[in-house]
Amino acid sequence: MMMICKSIPSVLAAMALSGCMMTDPSQNLVGTQGGNNVYEFSVTHYADPVGTRSYAPQRDSFARRLCPQGYRIIDERKGVKITQAGVRLLSENVIRISCPT
Repeated sequence: MMMICKSIPSVLAAMALSGCMMTDPSQNLVGTQGGNNVYEFSVTHYADPVGTRSYAPQRDSFARRLCPQGYRIIDERKGVKITQAGVRLLSENVIRISCPT
C-alpha cells in the first residue's frame, strides 16, 4: 500500500504533462445559446510549429469529452496569454463550444 501512495504524485504529474485533463462539464458551462449548452475552456501549447501541430488534437479531444454527442466551435481566441517557458513560449487559447442538450 505504501508504494502505491508514493507513486500517486508521479502519476498525477505524468498525466498533467501528457495533456491528460479531468473533464467536469459543470465547471466549464458558461451559459446556453438556443437549445444548446455553451462551454468554455482553455488549451495551452508551445507557441512554435511543434506546439501548433499538437494544439488542434488537444482542443478537439477536450471538446469531445465535454460533448460526446457532438459540438460546434463558436469562438476561439488565440494567444490570450503568452508566457515564457525556458527558451520557448507558451500560448493559451480560449475556446467556446456549443453542444446539443
